[in-house]
Amino acid sequence: PMCWSDDLLQQLQHSAIVAAAQQQQQRLRTLLPPEYMQPIDQGLPSYLQWGFANVRSRALQLGPQAFGMVPFIDIANHAADPNADVRTVAAAGSSSSDGSAAAGDNAEQGFVELYAIKGIPAGQEVTISYSGLAGYTNQRWMAQYGFVPAAGNAADLLDFNISESHKGATFRLSYLEDALGSQLLMDAAKGTNPYLMAALKSLPLTADDPVALQQATVETNTQSAVEGPAVSGAESSVASSTGRGIGHATKEEVELAALLMQQVQQELQSSSSSLQEDEKLLRQLQDEVQNQSGSEAAAEFRDVVLRDARLVAAVKYRVERKKLLQACRVLLNIFLRE
Repeated sequence: PMCWSDDLLQQLQHSAIVAAAQQQQQRLRTLLPPEYMQPIDQGLPSYLQWGFANVRSRALQLGPQAFGMVPFIDIANHAADPNADVRTVAAAGSSSSDGSAAAGDNAEQGFVELYAIKGIPAGQEVTISYSGLAGYTNQRWMAQYGFVPAAGNAADLLDFNISESHKGATFRLSYLEDALGSQLLMDAAKGTNPYLMAALKSLPLTADDPVALQQATVETNTQSAVEGPAVSGAESSVASSTGRGIGHATKEEVELAALLMQQVQQELQSSSSSLQEDEKLLRQLQDEVQNQSGSEAAAEFRDVVLRDARLVAAVKYRVERKKLLQACRVLLNIFLRE
């Protein structure tokens, strides 16, 4: 995105990543004379932006304060389940205290090794993980590599703004488990439901003792029977029962859920397209790429849009973000259901 025009940045439909990209562009403008930021051609970045993006996306971290461009390894593609990894290896007699022998000041004394972590049949692509076990948020994926993982990212997060009056407020995990079922939570933990996992990680949750909180729900039970917000649509089917009967949401949980729901709804409503429209656009892009014998109108659309991989990446980004927003909305509605 730091190589994109303002018009293309708006296709991400996410103000935070747009602002970060624009700040990076402005920073580059202050580093060197203006001519270095002149576009290579219409619709393309400058050579400075292109070079900066290449270093940022291809450099390997070789130690705490050491990065390097490693030919051949820098063309390895990412995979969620990679078959190889990268490590630094020390030259004889130059090991370091942390085991990363070629890192830091001793980097020139060792080498970087691409090695298999599982059997790789002949002819199969060698892949690595760009993010490691901890994973990256989709915003970082997009900013650093220009794409996001397909079909959900359990490491993604929504950055909510919590007011001072709600600092320290949390949701009970047991209450969500009561509504969703333990199997659904286990699926999320195993990675089979990445949107749910990312939504859970985005919310301030705490483990709790349901019995100890029964008294705390008495006031909310009475109040919510009169003025609790209703849930409508498909999401109500998820938040329609009390399961094991843990009880009702506390007043603190209801207020916090209302605050976060307002932010979720605001972002969804401020988008210039819906999730359904974005998914339809992606299908159209994929179909027309495969169908080279389309109509003249389709061919014109393909010439203008489909060849621009950056637009495809932007649409994929906003599709994944809207899916996460909707997953959070489902969870928040559980606390707003009474």
